[in-house]
Amino acid sequence: MKEISIRAETVSDYTAIRNLIVKVFHETYGSGEPEATLVEQLRQLPQPNTTISLIAELDQALVGQIFFSALQLENHPDIPVCALAPLGVYRQYQQQGIGSQLVEKGLEECAKQGYKAVFVQGSLRYYPRFGFIPLRADLYTIFKSDHDMVLELEKGIINKISGLVDYPEPWQALK
Repeated sequence: MKEISIRAETVSDYTAIRNLIVKVFHETYGSGEPEATLVEQLRQLPQPNTTISLIAELDQALVGQIFFSALQLENHPDIPVCALAPLGVYRQYQQQGIGSQLVEKGLEECAKQGYKAVFVQGSLRYYPRFGFIPLRADLYTIFKSDHDMVLELEKGIINKISGLVDYPEPWQALK
């Protein structure tokens, strides 16, 4: 397989990212438009709702994308945390490590930007390989799902937090 390059998104990537999210999520979950719209709305939020969006390219064509956005801990507003979602790789490029490269690079960037933990609502078979663990009963998201997980970027931070992990308004449509 040729070398995959991973870089930050640019405005010129927005259409290709939207197309990827719609196609991948439609094929996988029967959705797509809500996830693509979510990314577009999260990009528009004012600071401090920063986002990290990385794309994977092969021969200068977008083949995968990952997105992180700031969240708020209701009981600990001073602790910066974020959500990982969405993550998508075109079907013909799956099972080649591209998603893993995106997650690993994205988590590195989250740590560089000062996030202390990353939350995800996703596959219990996929995300634990990166260190994600299920949420405790006293730490919960707006989704209240068995698929809610967290990864510490600062050792011990999970033991210091509890309560609601609040997602910004654009997420409400996906509840």
